Amino acid sequence: CKEINRMDRRYKSNYKMSVKVNLEYIKEHGLKEFTKKQYQGYHCSNCGALKSVHNRRCFKCESIQKLVEIEKI
Repeated sequence: CKEINRMDRRYKSNYKMSVKVNLEYIKEHGLKEFTKKQYQGYHCSNCGALKSVHNRRCFKCESIQKLVEIEKI
């Protein structure tokens, strides 16, 4: 799909992640396993809540932190 390819290029460039790879991982391993893996890199070390991949801001305490490199999927 043209839109997914465009979004994939943008996310690779801006956020160092691939939408297509993530979708393939979900297809093979399930959403629960994908979510668990993503939480490793996108949780706030300050309060434990999730933080945004776009601006690294925690959704709960609003602190801004470095994103942790997630083991390649």
